Amino acid sequence: ILVTKIYRLVPVTKTLHTAIIIGHKD
Repeated sequence: ILVTKIYRLVPVTKTLHTAIIIGHKD
């Protein structure tokens, strides 16, 4: 089901977003 895929992608997206923010802070 699509909902399961989105739920699994949320942590990945948040981690990626955090990594981008940290990368831009440097």
